[in-house]
Amino acid sequence: IQNRVIAEQIKKLSIDNGKYEKQLQEKDLTIKAIQKEKEDLIRTNQQFAQKAQEGQKQSQHNGEKLLKELQESRTLHMNQINEYKRRIEELELNNEQLRQKEMAHVEPQTTPSLNNEERQKFEQEINKLNQENEQYKKKFDEIQNQYQSKENQLRQEIEQLKNNSEQRQHEENLNNELRDKNAQIDALKAELEEAKAKND
Repeated sequence: IQNRVIAEQIKKLSIDNGKYEKQLQEKDLTIKAIQKEKEDLIRTNQQFAQKAQEGQKQSQHNGEKLLKELQESRTLHMNQINEYKRRIEELELNNEQLRQKEMAHVEPQTTPSLNNEERQKFEQEINKLNQENEQYKKKFDEIQNQYQSKENQLRQEIEQLKNNSEQRQHEENLNNELRDKNAQIDALKAELEEAKAKND
């Protein structure tokens, strides 16, 4: 009877040991899987960090470049606009002077033929100045439109850079989440190692 009891105890212990070994094997596999996941997360985290750093540098460079272009474009167009304004004012002044000169010549002329020739000459000059004036006004409008278009384009690019900056902030938040998850994985790994040590 005693031998049978001992045999049953040995059998039970053997079964228990088998269960423990199986549990330990499962925990080993779990630890390996978690370790692999951790390594993948660390690698992903490093990639995100590198991309964020590169993106930040590129964004800063692009932002400075766009602001410089915007300033240069604004200065150039303002200079052009001021020049066209000056030219338009000059043409309008010349136009007015010619009109006054024409009126001064109309009445005191001694000969009708000379009066007509002078009148025709002044009218041609006035028409010429009017045409130049219209051309400068048209060019002035074109310059303003070009400047506005360029400014809008640059502002859109700056807005895109702001959106990219927000995207990088989102990636940085993701990096923080990955670091937290790595910490949780380390804690779980330590817990499993502790359980394994107790079973040994």
